[in-house]
Amino acid sequence: MSQTILLVDDEENDVFFMMEAFKRMGISKCQVVHDGQQAVDYLSGTGRFADRAQFPQPTLVLLDLKLPHVMGLEVLRRIRERPGGPIVIILSASSDATDISTAYSIGANAYLVKPSSVDELYQLVKSIKDFGPDDRIAVPTIRASMQAMMMGIALEQAYGIGQHGRLDSNQVQLGHPDALQALLSPQHEVNSHFSIPPFQDIAMKSPLVHHVLTSTDVLGGPASITNAWSTQRFVEGNPIKIKAFIAALDEASDMVVNDTRAAAEIYLGVTKEKITVDELVAVIKQPGAIFSATPQRSMLWAEYMHRIGLIKQKPASWKDYSFPNIHDRNGS
Repeated sequence: MSQTILLVDDEENDVFFMMEAFKRMGISKCQVVHDGQQAVDYLSGTGRFADRAQFPQPTLVLLDLKLPHVMGLEVLRRIRERPGGPIVIILSASSDATDISTAYSIGANAYLVKPSSVDELYQLVKSIKDFGPDDRIAVPTIRASMQAMMMGIALEQAYGIGQHGRLDSNQVQLGHPDALQALLSPQHEVNSHFSIPPFQDIAMKSPLVHHVLTSTDVLGGPASITNAWSTQRFVEGNPIKIKAFIAALDEASDMVVNDTRAAAEIYLGVTKEKITVDELVAVIKQPGAIFSATPQRSMLWAEYMHRIGLIKQKPASWKDYSFPNIHDRNGS
């Protein structure tokens, strides 16, 4: 699948700003046309754009409204006449409510008002935070998954306590492998994915994908994202098994840290994921990644869950919801 961006804009300064922003983001697969008729010809593969090796079909179109020959809204109409088609984001100087409403009614995926400088544009392109009602964000479980709760914490930080549910209606329940495929498909309704390694690293290879936020941004540092659960009856009745289980977790964590390549080979041998050993080693060693059976920053989750009513009693310490077997550790 092509991962090309088509920029349609007749203003030389705006094109310059956009290309500079792309350069900062490491995006190189961008084609530029300067009027609406060129955009129509490019998308249909006619005239001088017939060579698809040189002018590949885009998966994202950044479209100005006021264009020579064929106006932007007409270009959008022609794009939406065909099933499927690329993601289309209107990038216009107009903030007129009628223009915005019309663009969305024809089938624009988003409408953004042009910023006045390359720095503003870079931030706009790289960190769009104001999701609209038509955006769909893939999470493993709506509201209750780690990713959904992370989103809620981030929303509280942005908008205040009590605003954690602002994007509940935007969430779509998908497992990470399916969410990755959806994100990379311009025909799918999902246009965002709150992901985890290595799926986020695979997605970031696409020039159409950028980070909006990370867990370390939200939580102020690395945190545990996976937990092992059991009943108190089982733990108390099987002390040797529990001791062996914790020892195995410690051994596995040590292996990931001290023999990363071997751990990566074992992981890929089991999961068959489409990532090389070298790429996975880089994922494991990236800043913010921790591998430990000792809980880190788990109280941030607990406090949030109590605050929004997912748990009734607020724990005073991480030890309140963990078994004594690990209470001698420096957890949080």
